[in-house]
Amino acid sequence: APNNCAPSINDPAFFPTSRCRFDPSPFVSLLPKVDQGSLFGTLRYALTNQMEAYAQLSYSEKEVNTVIQPVPISSQFALPPNHPLFSDPNYAGTSRITLRPGTPFYPTAYVISQGGTGAENLNVFYRSFGTGNRDFTDISDQTRIVLGLKGTMRAWDYDANFLHIDTNLRERVNDGYPSLAAALPILNSGQVDFFGNNTPPAVAAALKATNFTGDAYKTKTSIDGLQAKATHDLTQLAGGPLALAVGAEGRREGFKIDPSAAIQAGDISGYGGNFLPVDKSRNVGAGFFELSAPVMRSLELTGAARYDHYEAVGDRTSPKFGARFQPTTQVLFRGSIGKGFRAPSLTELYQPQTIGVTTPGLKDNARCPTTQNASDCDTQFPITLGGNPSLKPEISTNRTLGIVLEPTNNASLALDYWEVDLKNTIIFGITPAAILADQNKFGFLITRAAPDTSCPGCPGQITNIFQGNLNFGETKVRGLDIDGRYRIPAAANGVFTIGLNGTYIHKYLVQNIDGTFSSINGMVNPIVNGAGGVIPRWRHYLYLDWKLAPWNVTFAQQYQSHYKDIPGSQEDTDPTSPTFTGPQAHQVVGEYQLFHLFASYTGFMKEQLRITLGIRNLFNKAPPYSNAGGQNYFQAGYDPGYADPRGRTFLLSATYKFK
Repeated sequence: APNNCAPSINDPAFFPTSRCRFDPSPFVSLLPKVDQGSLFGTLRYALTNQMEAYAQLSYSEKEVNTVIQPVPISSQFALPPNHPLFSDPNYAGTSRITLRPGTPFYPTAYVISQGGTGAENLNVFYRSFGTGNRDFTDISDQTRIVLGLKGTMRAWDYDANFLHIDTNLRERVNDGYPSLAAALPILNSGQVDFFGNNTPPAVAAALKATNFTGDAYKTKTSIDGLQAKATHDLTQLAGGPLALAVGAEGRREGFKIDPSAAIQAGDISGYGGNFLPVDKSRNVGAGFFELSAPVMRSLELTGAARYDHYEAVGDRTSPKFGARFQPTTQVLFRGSIGKGFRAPSLTELYQPQTIGVTTPGLKDNARCPTTQNASDCDTQFPITLGGNPSLKPEISTNRTLGIVLEPTNNASLALDYWEVDLKNTIIFGITPAAILADQNKFGFLITRAAPDTSCPGCPGQITNIFQGNLNFGETKVRGLDIDGRYRIPAAANGVFTIGLNGTYIHKYLVQNIDGTFSSINGMVNPIVNGAGGVIPRWRHYLYLDWKLAPWNVTFAQQYQSHYKDIPGSQEDTDPTSPTFTGPQAHQVVGEYQLFHLFASYTGFMKEQLRITLGIRNLFNKAPPYSNAGGQNYFQAGYDPGYADPRGRTFLLSATYKFK
């Protein structure tokens, strides 16, 4: 409300003047604090002249500390049936905050100015500054062990091993996540000043003391498997031996999540209600063979097939064929066609479903034009996030055709055109803005209450929008990869190398519900609002490298082309709206290029020690503005999937190789 919103905001272009909403963006840290370390080791031992035992061990740890804005608490968030306040009529099964007339901080004058009598109960949507910013630390570790044997037996080269991977994550809450059972009675007491900083110290201390601390949940994923492969020359062809490769693997995959008792009760605000322990596992088996036939010195043909079986998901045989033709030492042609198969992961299937809210400023086109109600217009709606046990496997067809030119020993250029057709594309939910904008297509993802008298002939109010994992039709992508290098020997002055690695996306089509296709090439995907990253038409890494032992210096450019942004929150893209002015041009997010400089020195300890000094983002380039930021990330104003918010960054590393 005007002059009565501290520390909130009131933007008439974003929300009606009768409503107070808070802008949380300044309270979101751009980057979390990260501490990490890793260790890797390999051991080999010759058992005989033709058999070797080997072991590999790697271990890594990471701590990521994140601080973001306070939790939102309001009637938008449902309490689970097992919550102690669920049956209390004061809360109506939600995290409701009611400010009643006659209490110290009831804004009587403002209510009357808005046409009220000053005797109405107010439904408060509160960003809980009384409990502070959310502060949590994710602590993870991963152990990887490989034990194997490899060698030669009766003209067969073989390699067999046991693999164990164990990944653990623990989320520790440090501050800012209140217990709803403790906080809601205080917030409903009338003693909290939601419009200023006049809450009595004793009440403020009691509210702050409701914060939960400790482990919120623990997760564990694991893989235990046996795999073996062998190769053998079957016969001699004109261009060389006809080679056969065969292999098989079997593994056990596991996924486990263990939430705290408070999380299971749905009592911790900010964790999307309650979720229960999950303990899932499955058996996976696969087998493959590959034939390599050099029918001539200049022509090699390959054929392969792989069979995959995933327990409770299904099985699939995926063939692949390839050809390699080299008429001269300077020219090589290559191509392939094959099928692919990817089963949904255990986390994609069984990640617990939680409740959140959409970004602000959305409206229900089925009700808003009639009701003009705060619960239907320019608001936030509850959403469900998480896994989906009904996911189907992704199936792909892949085609490549390329040429490699090497006119001299110092120059090479590779061009590879590729096509990918992906069916049953797994996406992490359709953005609520897209769902609400076209309810004829996506209405099946909306849950509503029963129709009410405030909107005759309308459907009921939205109670939830499903934004969990989905299979979403087919995706077709066409592109070109470029890899070029040119070396300039400079005798006593070392060797200079100019290199370019780039990818051009010619076509990027996604399937709609009605079976038609829409292009999202060089733009934000409107279905997922850029979740997973925007695909620019062109990106490259261009570098100039200089080597003169023991020095190595690299100057590089990292480039991404511009893309078309999603509409801004104030753009009216609803064709039924009286303020609609036709298709919106949207803004263009500018090209993004960074320059880096690295220098390495290996003149110590017989080149076993390498010292590297580098500068990333040498010219301190800021990310371009994007509306996509804030849609799938807490960070707003730029797109974290497209640009790095860090300015000029210095790095120093030391690498030592044991011999």
